[in-house]
Amino acid sequence: MIALLASSLGVAVPDLFAGDGYVLLTPEVCQSREGLRAAFSGLPPSEYNQLHHAVVVGGKALQLRHQEVQKLAGLEADEALAKRLGVDVQEVATVAWEMFDGLTLTEERDRRAEVIVTEGAEPMGIREQQAHRGHITRELSTEIAKKIRDRRAMAVTEQATAVVKVLRGLRKPPDQ
Repeated sequence: MIALLASSLGVAVPDLFAGDGYVLLTPEVCQSREGLRAAFSGLPPSEYNQLHHAVVVGGKALQLRHQEVQKLAGLEADEALAKRLGVDVQEVATVAWEMFDGLTLTEERDRRAEVIVTEGAEPMGIREQQAHRGHITRELSTEIAKKIRDRRAMAVTEQATAVVKVLRGLRKPPDQ
């Protein structure tokens, strides 16, 4: 399939992978463009055998180191919010990553809760820690839900504007 595409475009297969970044091979695995160029150029596997765990954020495949994959496995707050909003967990995680400098909702919640626990004057009991985590989760979830609603409203507005432009273009000016 790749060879057919390259042939129809009149380029060599490695040229299909020009540039930097990663190409998503499966929903969980990506390979660097450099690695794909090496593989399709006939270089030995030692030059490109590093497949990476991946996540798609904002439409881009991002390479994740093993410890980042471990962290992403714990998306309980992201999953709960996605279920409550009726959206895909990927959408919640993407918005969270954008809002919280590359952290998921769960990670940001845990980070903030840890700050409260470690900076407190007195040690906190488990129930108090859970209460703080719940409060933080609700606060962050509200921010993310608002951002998702705003994005969707913006998309609807853009679609409506496009339809209006098309309809205006179809109208004929009155004969004078």
